[in-house]
Amino acid sequence: MGSQQRLGTAVASAVLAFALGHPAAAAPDTDASIRVAFRQAYRDLGRPEATRKELKRSERLFRKVIVALPDRPGGHRGLGLVLRRLGDCEGALVALKRYEEVLRERSPDVAPLPAATSARRVCESRRRSLGADRGGVVVVRAFPPGGQVSLDGKPAGRAPVRLAGVKAGPHLVRGTLAGHTAAQAEVVVKSGGIVTAALRHQRLATLELLSAPAGALVTVAGERRGATPAQIDQLPPGPQRLEVAAAEGDRPWVGTVAALPGQALTLSIPLVAAGGEVEIVSEPPGAAVTIDDRPVGHAPIGPNLLSPGPHRIELMLPGFGLESRRITLAEGQSQVVRAELAPVHLDVRLRGLSEDLSVSLDGELVSADGEWIRQVPPGWHDLAASRGGVEVWARRLRVGTDGGNELRVDAAASGGVSPTRGVRRWGGLAAAAAGLLAAAALMPEPGGGIADYAAPAGLATVGAAAAIVSIVAWTESGASLRAAPSPRLDR
Repeated sequence: MGSQQRLGTAVASAVLAFALGHPAAAAPDTDASIRVAFRQAYRDLGRPEATRKELKRSERLFRKVIVALPDRPGGHRGLGLVLRRLGDCEGALVALKRYEEVLRERSPDVAPLPAATSARRVCESRRRSLGADRGGVVVVRAFPPGGQVSLDGKPAGRAPVRLAGVKAGPHLVRGTLAGHTAAQAEVVVKSGGIVTAALRHQRLATLELLSAPAGALVTVAGERRGATPAQIDQLPPGPQRLEVAAAEGDRPWVGTVAALPGQALTLSIPLVAAGGEVEIVSEPPGAAVTIDDRPVGHAPIGPNLLSPGPHRIELMLPGFGLESRRITLAEGQSQVVRAELAPVHLDVRLRGLSEDLSVSLDGELVSADGEWIRQVPPGWHDLAASRGGVEVWARRLRVGTDGGNELRVDAAASGGVSPTRGVRRWGGLAAAAAGLLAAAALMPEPGGGIADYAAPAGLATVGAAAAIVSIVAWTESGASLRAAPSPRLDR
């Protein structure tokens, strides 16, 4: 027999002897099944080669003993020892503390057994070591993935990446990806904890910049970007200050360029040495501006010089209507073009509403009589119809942002039908069934005269007519409301 087996046998014998014979922890004798469970649990616990499955079984058995006999220390001690072997030190400490309390209550002069004291000491030491700063884990995820990651300025691999052993405290995670904006996130790491840093990169936009005359100096966000015609391949999304000057020291054209992620923009800047002055402002800001059909950037723009004479200025912003203005500039004159852009709305038309049908839009009740028309702002909306407080139809629709939308709903369908149509549907069906059954009941015996068939034939005809009325009523109602949105409606 090997030394490990001999040790296991000795431990098992000692443990079982204590469990059964210790004055403060005698095995329960009130219930044979509890006694069997108690011995089986200690038998597995005393085997050094016991598998995790066997130890989990011992845990369940010890808990069963504790429920049956909570005032016996043996069950608490066994639970603490088995939890220690399973790696649950927190649970082991709770069980061993309870073991010592019960032992003192039953036998104040009996000291805890060395095995329990040793297990408790080991778990307390582990708890203290866990309390020290052993670092945490930072999981870095990037959208799109594949970029370089740095932690507090030091390279840390490519995203996605898991960084272990990071010192507790605040840290800065930064990511870079070719053709995209840099992204960063601040995280606070706790000792032994895991924190996730999400980096979202946006595709860089491109800008082609033209001017008349060519050769003008270009500055974007305070950085010189060459001379026109200029191709700027890495333009960060969002508003950037734009300056275009015919020559060094000349008064520059001042404006804003606000590109969307991945967008390709082309601007054509008119440069004049003298003329009138114009400033263009939009509410909300960021509207794309064209002057005489030439895109010049995004509001706010200017004040800048324009040649004297008439000019057409257009402003357009997604989700808002197109604003067009005509101005005439004189030499030395200054004008401000201020445009308040109106949101695009959707016209919702409901037709064929019955008088007992209630319609609500985004939870707001609308009294409907005949045809109902309402303007709805862009975004998602909930349209519902109810009768007698019971919802009979609902639809979730999204209003587009390009204008001219219209949704027509024929409410003369299922939920919106009038009561008379219901009478025709069900009444016709009942009349058809009654007529056909009566005709079958009055059918004469074979060999009867023609007069004998008159009544059944009449009833059958009435039943057939009622069936036709019912079928027509059901066909008219359909299975659901019929909607005919225009092609511009994004549902």
